[in-house]
Amino acid sequence: VPAHWPEGDEQVAAQLAFLAQSLTHAIDLAGARFVPRVVIGASHPAEPDADPERTMLDVNRITTEAARDGQVTMVQTGAMVERQRQRGQLLHRLEHAIQDRRLSVVGQPKFDMELRPVGGEVLARWVDDEVGFVSPGEFIPLAEDNGLIRSLGWSITETACELLARAKAAGHEVPPVAINVSTP
Repeated sequence: VPAHWPEGDEQVAAQLAFLAQSLTHAIDLAGARFVPRVVIGASHPAEPDADPERTMLDVNRITTEAARDGQVTMVQTGAMVERQRQRGQLLHRLEHAIQDRRLSVVGQPKFDMELRPVGGEVLARWVDDEVGFVSPGEFIPLAEDNGLIRSLGWSITETACELLARAKAAGHEVPPVAINVSTP
């Protein structure tokens, strides 16, 4: 698909759907019948002079979303262009927030059946200077989808351990604390 589509997005979508359909014919191989699953990611750069590397990252992200969502064809159009641009910007900001350790932690208490505190759980929080509060429901999947989850987990774990060590050094009792981690 050319970088700049001269025709409308509907025609491109139709062409991609036709391509996907033409590639999904059953194949007989060694006595077994296979039906290939085709996932196509297409990116239409928002700007004519868009960075080719960023465009390829967008195509990769779109293809991953299409495969995860079980869609055969996914074309980036209109609002999707803007959503992907915003997601790319947020990803860039998240990378820097992790590197600069600008994510914070909050504690959530845990209680036993008699409602006595028995420990706590550390939760990651991100308040971006430009965007403001970013929900963990948004930034954690973003980190998981883009290979940042390990560095995010380490950053939160280090921050939590530093805070707990300071509390203990100040003479406070430190209860057991859980930290949720994701693995790629």
